Amino acid sequence: MVVGADTDEAIRLYKGPLRPIVPFRERVEMLTYQEGINLVTGVPDVDSEGRWKYGLIKAIRPDVFVAVEGSYPPQQIRDIRRYCDKVKMLPRQAEDTSTSGFIEKTVKTHLKDMKRLGKNNEKRKE
Repeated sequence: MVVGADTDEAIRLYKGPLRPIVPFRERVEMLTYQEGINLVTGVPDVDSEGRWKYGLIKAIRPDVFVAVEGSYPPQQIRDIRRYCDKVKMLPRQAEDTSTSGFIEKTVKTHLKDMKRLGKNNEKRKE
């Protein structure tokens, strides 16, 4: 199995300047520990509008291309189908288990706790 991991630069193009949350090298390291993965490679071929140019898919012509629902607009899925036998769409990871969802929840919780603690400290000073 070959896994194309989005490069940090590519992610910034389509998700914004504060992303990715987990850097490329760490994501690749996590993937290499997965049984059945033979190769992990970076996928930097995104145009200035965040659309894929399909370099890896064109090069290896996979039997199956696996993507998360909503990751690609319908036109891109049609383009991808030209270069592989089958496209398998997986459901999006639950928001409470995604990295960005987890961090957002943690930050909000900590901010709320910090405000509460700050108010308690102000009351003690009075």
